[in-house]
Amino acid sequence: MPRLAAIEVQGFRAFANWTRLELRPLTLLYGRNNAGKSSLLRLLAMLADSVGETARSALETHGPAARGARFKDLPWTGDGKPRSAFKLRLCWDGPTPCTDEFELVWLDERSRAMVRRWWLRDAAGVTQWSLEAEAYPDDEMY
Repeated sequence: MPRLAAIEVQGFRAFANWTRLELRPLTLLYGRNNAGKSSLLRLLAMLADSVGETARSALETHGPAARGARFKDLPWTGDGKPRSAFKLRLCWDGPTPCTDEFELVWLDERSRAMVRRWWLRDAAGVTQWSLEAEAYPDDEMY
């Protein structure tokens, strides 16, 4: 089974630009106050909740890790223009190392989060496949 080797975020809480957190058997997080340490730790727990049996969304915010946050509370807002999306990369070690990259968005008309784009890249960074949700205006479905 592959091991999660790193997590990268962009447009999430304190992280405007791509920020990578390497995950090792012992990973230490340290830094100034309001640098994003707690946000990264909560994101890992929210990701675990998101693949659980009780998950209700692409990014589960109903568990204890989210501490009452809603999806709209998660994107970076440092430039005064709150965005309702952020990207997440998951880098996997294993027999065939790869990277999953997701773009998560908030759909106001549906009041829920969804994965708008998903890429799978090999160890060299070459996209092996990708998916993108397209809107069907008549049905308000994706």
